[in-house]
Amino acid sequence: MIVDDEITVGKKVSFIIHKELLKYWNLNLEENRYMDINERNINPLHSISREEYYSGKISDFTQLAKHCTDENSELFICPKLYRKKEYQENGESTYVYSVWLVIPAKVTSTGELVATRQPFIPRKYLRPSKGDLTFSSLERVERYWKDHPFPTNPSWKRTLEICEDFSRRVLDNVISLITLGTYQELKEVIIFDANECLGSATDRHVKNFYENHIVNKYSKKKYTELCKKSPLVSKLFLPKEELQQGTLSNHETMALKHLGQIKNKDPLTESQRKALHHFLALQDGELLSIEGPPGTGKTTLLQSVFASMWVCSALDQSDVPPVLLASGGTNLAITNILKTFDENIELKRDQFPSGDHFHNIELLAKRWIPDVKSLGTYCIAPSKQGDHQDYQLIFYDKESLKTNWIHFEELDEQDIKRYEKAFLNATSRYFGFSIPDIKSARQLLHARLQTAVGEINEVMGVLTEDYLTAKQIHELLKEYKAESLDQVLSHWSNQLNDLEKEKQAIEAKMYAWDKHKGIRKPLEKFLLRLPVVNKFFEKWFVYANQRFVDRVLSSASIPSYEDTTIETYLEELEKECNQKICQLTAKKAKAEELKQRNEQAQNELTHLQEKYKKYKEEIPMDLFRAQEAFDKMHRVLAFHLSTHYWEARWIERAKERIIQKQGKFSDRKDFYREVAMLTPCFVSTMYMAPVYFNEKYNYFYGFADLLIIDEASQVLPQYMFPVLSFAKKGLVVGDSKQLPPISNLSRERCEVNIKEAGLHKTSLDIEAMGLHQPDGSMLKLANYLTRYLDEDLKPFMLKEHFRCHPSIAKYFNQLFYGKNLIVRSGQKSPYSIPNLGFVDIEGQEEPSGSSRINHIEAATIALWIQDFFDLYNIKEDKQKDTLAVLTPFAQQARVIRKYLKELGIDQIVVGTVHSLQGAEFDVVVFSPTYTSITDQHFFDREPYILNVAASRAKKAFLTFGDLRYIGVNRNEPSGKLRKMSVLATETAFAPALPEEVEVNDLLERMKKDFYRELPEKTHQIYKMNIVNSIIDRSQFGMNENATLYT
Repeated sequence: MIVDDEITVGKKVSFIIHKELLKYWNLNLEENRYMDINERNINPLHSISREEYYSGKISDFTQLAKHCTDENSELFICPKLYRKKEYQENGESTYVYSVWLVIPAKVTSTGELVATRQPFIPRKYLRPSKGDLTFSSLERVERYWKDHPFPTNPSWKRTLEICEDFSRRVLDNVISLITLGTYQELKEVIIFDANECLGSATDRHVKNFYENHIVNKYSKKKYTELCKKSPLVSKLFLPKEELQQGTLSNHETMALKHLGQIKNKDPLTESQRKALHHFLALQDGELLSIEGPPGTGKTTLLQSVFASMWVCSALDQSDVPPVLLASGGTNLAITNILKTFDENIELKRDQFPSGDHFHNIELLAKRWIPDVKSLGTYCIAPSKQGDHQDYQLIFYDKESLKTNWIHFEELDEQDIKRYEKAFLNATSRYFGFSIPDIKSARQLLHARLQTAVGEINEVMGVLTEDYLTAKQIHELLKEYKAESLDQVLSHWSNQLNDLEKEKQAIEAKMYAWDKHKGIRKPLEKFLLRLPVVNKFFEKWFVYANQRFVDRVLSSASIPSYEDTTIETYLEELEKECNQKICQLTAKKAKAEELKQRNEQAQNELTHLQEKYKKYKEEIPMDLFRAQEAFDKMHRVLAFHLSTHYWEARWIERAKERIIQKQGKFSDRKDFYREVAMLTPCFVSTMYMAPVYFNEKYNYFYGFADLLIIDEASQVLPQYMFPVLSFAKKGLVVGDSKQLPPISNLSRERCEVNIKEAGLHKTSLDIEAMGLHQPDGSMLKLANYLTRYLDEDLKPFMLKEHFRCHPSIAKYFNQLFYGKNLIVRSGQKSPYSIPNLGFVDIEGQEEPSGSSRINHIEAATIALWIQDFFDLYNIKEDKQKDTLAVLTPFAQQARVIRKYLKELGIDQIVVGTVHSLQGAEFDVVVFSPTYTSITDQHFFDREPYILNVAASRAKKAFLTFGDLRYIGVNRNEPSGKLRKMSVLATETAFAPALPEEVEVNDLLERMKKDFYRELPEKTHQIYKMNIVNSIIDRSQFGMNENATLYT
């Protein structure tokens, strides 16, 4: 481990973050850059003829002059390139490119091309991929470079030979051009600036974070600050044996910290509550990981976490509100989080108790500050703000931060007066009398908040004490097989009496021993000094001791009769007896205290029942039922009171800032703290968070009170570290049985980077942490680092499932979740179709490049969907939320979409698993596409596909496929799906399948549209077409079977 930068305080070493880990992740990001071309950023610098490309010599390179002299400049040579023209709204046109092969190179001062590193195919074209067009696999590419390492400083001729061999060995034999559409192949070879398009722009800020801590000239200072100021990362990345992990034996005590709920719709489930209690026990520098299978209420849990922090800060009248950073690696994860805080909340008076402080509660649901509509603000990339204006945004405008709601820095006194007037009007309506100023309003809100929380704490304190003391008493009774605690206490009293008698007997033996020794003591010194008889007297004394032992300690087993042995024995006897007395006395005292506490709790419970008669029906005097009642009453009230309390605080602070600082903020943190009074949750992708949580590259270590990461199973671990550094605590949620991240690097490449970074020499458990990119995810890393575990020593898992029909849930529960889910969804369905059904279709699978299509299956599905919408009168605006189609193949999804569009349906989701992750629909139709026997179908080889697919369906999951080929092997996921599914022809199935003549008619109508895709048409490109465009056959020969390596 690198130790030159250890942070010391005095002589003690503070927390050390493994710099090797940062170096490793930085290397991974560097490799990612060369796998991910941002094709929309391509701006060609120069084009050269094929002859110049083959020769490696550019005749006119004036346009590349600055790149010839700049040592850090890198160019990309693209021998296989497509482009199309796109028109923007203003009528201007721009070119968009599709880059198939890239040769990183430099141009010398004489115009010669020199390769700088190995050629590559952009990652989006390598399987696994979300894209429609792929022509090789990541595994195949990595295996090639492992077997054929790129040489140092190869000649241009050798570079092209390697490119030819690389292409011939890794590319698919046939590549479909369907998805290129209006793209056209360029005959000339284009050169463009690598830095303009290298790597996804999303990675840039994350990579800057790592480089600022390990590479540039300020990195030592930044690294030191990171270790000192970031509680999470400095404590988490320790050897496994130093990580504290366990479970709370009495997590119910944390119910007193559960103070808020956003909605009064449903109480928390048992597993949600248990996870929340363990979160509330977290200290700074600790993280909790939670597995959240589909439909188990992740959103509700996250809302409960936030609500409790929000109420606690208002109750304590903290100087600043809590700041939450919510993040995820996917846009869907981000929008899901935003929707969590954007939901319209409706509070109805008749759903709450009759108590005075619930009066007018319906008025609390709306915000009292005009222009504020959410508790979450999206820290957005500038390029995306136009598409997300419906959300509250923070964005960059040159060097400063702007918002699309309240313009904080531009506020003046008139604006504040307007907000103040609106707020006081709303507060006065709520309390039922006129409130003159913000201070009075704030104090009234806080007083009512204290009342609501006070009732929670009073009742929950007594019920928790009653429950826990009763629980401990029950455990004692079970252990001692007693009927009452008094029986146990009586038993212990008898034991203590026996021990006291035993102690007295031991003391008597010790007295006898002292008397025995006292008789001989006057003679002992004298006799043992006599040289002739001392041996005799020694034996005589031992014999006397033996007589004593036989007489007084007759039952003792003593190894010798020396004085010291006997004394040691008696001392141990006394010590053991005293220990038993102490232990039993302590146990008895504890049990008596337990009895007293339980009796006191019972008395207080009686008092509470009398005191809260007004809530008799609403607050049961039972811990678990009372918790559920508070979830829907007092905790909801407390949350909304806290929201308006912080609104009052914001008006006071903004007014003070405008008067004292002419509206300016001291720094960005000051800005965030004020914004947090209105919207405490800052939502950002992991890629943009390092931009927003720094100011002039001074990162905000430990600034956020909590980091929430959603859909963590879909993102690689290197993106997690920067956002962790910005927070004091972490909550990571995901599902390791759903979509994994798409890795740009193979395990072999990661192993190389691990060794290069020196990570293998550290004490970190590389395997368990999931640091090998293809095997790892943020969730796997979080599961390793989590502070608390469930009783089974695994991360907490939300178990109660509410989304899918029990027939559907039974399938993925058995196959993926070990039957741990508790299915609580309803049986009813508005549709006359099987909840888990199989529709037999004898289609015809066709290759489509590296993908597959099945026109008969696609047309049948499209016609059935049309009939389904017609039969159940599902209007166009409801269709996209009602039904979705999933298939393993991007090309099949495209074909289904075209048939649906022909039938006038173009709003529903049709795609691969990535398009459905995180969504839910009444009905999901699965199109497996296959009509051939393979060793293993794709969805059986990657079983998460069927898990994602089935778990999206609330009412019905229907597989439209060929029974001769799908689910044949009963041990595979598809075989188990088929076994548990109902055959559509054997049950009610409305609408029925379309007639064969209808399917044929649709196929005929669409024949023209699919003309270019028919097998006999020239719609495909062959591998050798690409190889021939890379290398000049007249120069290198025409032997297609020649190889460079043996």
